[in-house]
Amino acid sequence: MSQIDYLNAMGISTWVVKDEDLASNRELTHGSAPTSMQQVGNHESSMWTFVVDELTDTGNILFDKILASLMLSCATVQVVSSSKVQIEGVKGQVVVAMGATLGKTLLGLSEPFNELRGAVHSLEQSGNEVPVVLTYHPDHLLKNPLDKIKTWQDLILARSLV
Repeated sequence: MSQIDYLNAMGISTWVVKDEDLASNRELTHGSAPTSMQQVGNHESSMWTFVVDELTDTGNILFDKILASLMLSCATVQVVSSSKVQIEGVKGQVVVAMGATLGKTLLGLSEPFNELRGAVHSLEQSGNEVPVVLTYHPDHLLKNPLDKIKTWQDLILARSLV
């Protein structure tokens, strides 16, 4: 008897993945954020843009879990690296900037990161203002787990803007 036969005998429904490419559906390379304005997923219809610096392997896993907590995936959001951000390349209705230096890099603000996070900022883009929420980088969260609470608050703030 096969495993499926045993499960059926116990009354447990079995599910079979029809598309073998589901696991490779993600264009973001494991271990780092995009190094240029590489787009991930269907960014044209994406409501979210995440600006994030390079990630370690464990940081990448945490980033995936952060997206999952918002019921998102790399296939449904735009992910860009902060080192190559061009304002015209940001397609989302809300931008989540992950990292302490992004207040200065993206927005040109000089205030300390702790004063900038937890608030909505705006990014001028083609005559429109796009809301930006600054939060902690996933690698920072691995070293400072207590900051996950603040990051969750920032993500709830960003979600309220969509």
